[in-house]
Amino acid sequence: MNQRLREAPSWHIRTSLTKSMLKQILLLAVLSSTSLAQQDADTIIQRSVAANEADWKAAHEYDYVERDRQKSGGTKTSEELMILGSPYERLVAVNGKPLPPEQQGCEQQELETTLVERRKESHRQRGERIAKYEKERESDHTKKSAKAITC
Repeated sequence: MNQRLREAPSWHIRTSLTKSMLKQILLLAVLSSTSLAQQDADTIIQRSVAANEADWKAAHEYDYVERDRQKSGGTKTSEELMILGSPYERLVAVNGKPLPPEQQGCEQQELETTLVERRKESHRQRGERIAKYEKERESDHTKKSAKAITC
């Protein structure tokens, strides 16, 4: 009987060690996977930020189409054209439908007037217009970047 009493604590100690080791191994595995997941998340975020920066830097070199939802529930679709260093917005559709021919003509006339005006600008005037555009663009970018960080 004394022998059994001695064996029970020995078996209990081995079981406790095994359970303790198992807990430590599980804890280490969880911490490692959390660390790897965090590294992966950090890498994804860094790549995303870099891609957004590259897109932002290149955006002013491209024309694009933009559809905006109106408070009334409808939409307006515009072409954003880069003309001599700054954008020009031209309405092309309302609520998914092309503009009527007479309104298209008015939009085309405004575009042609803008082209003529910009071609006639002095070097100083063009520089001021472009600087104003770049300042607004940088300000918008800074605000969007700050908002993304706080979200």
